[in-house]
Order: sequence, then structure tokens, then C-alpha cells
Amino acid sequence: MRKVTCIITETEEDEFLLGRLTLKALGIDVEERKRELFEVVMRYDIWRIAIGNDPPSKIEPFIIQFKEGTLPMRCRPRTYAPAEREW
Repeated sequence: MRKVTCIITETEEDEFLLGRLTLKALGIDVEERKRELFEVVMRYDIWRIAIGNDPPSKIEPFIIQFKEGTLPMRCRPRTYAPAEREW
């Protein structure tokens, strides 16, 4: 492995991200993994391309139950800075 900057942080996370160069140095071919993922995704016909006039789902409706003494309220929509709105 060539000389790279390594940053170590203490965390309770079980997962972390590696860059493309680090993966390549470890012998992991990112493009091959992408091809394999594409093949698995395309093997099963469970994906939607468009949303149409489908029948309703067969699930129970979600019912909100308020705690005793609470009243429902309407809140104003949150405002965002222009840069956040574009994102």
C-alpha cells in the first residue's frame, strides 16, 4: 500500500467508509463489485420504473392516539435557506 494519510477516530460505529484508492490497494475491484451488484439487482423483477394507478395496499391504516390532555396543533412549514432548497 502506498503512503496515505490515515485518520483514526474513536467511535461506537460498526461500519466505516473507504475511498476507491484504499479499496484498490486492498485488492478490491470497485468496478467489478458494481457490475456484480447490477447483475443481482437486475436478476429479480421487483423494481418499479413508474408509479401508476395501482390498487391500495393491504395494510391497516395508521391511527394516531394522543396522550390524555394533549391537543392537536398545526405547525408552520419549515423555512430553508436558498442553497438548502436547491439541494
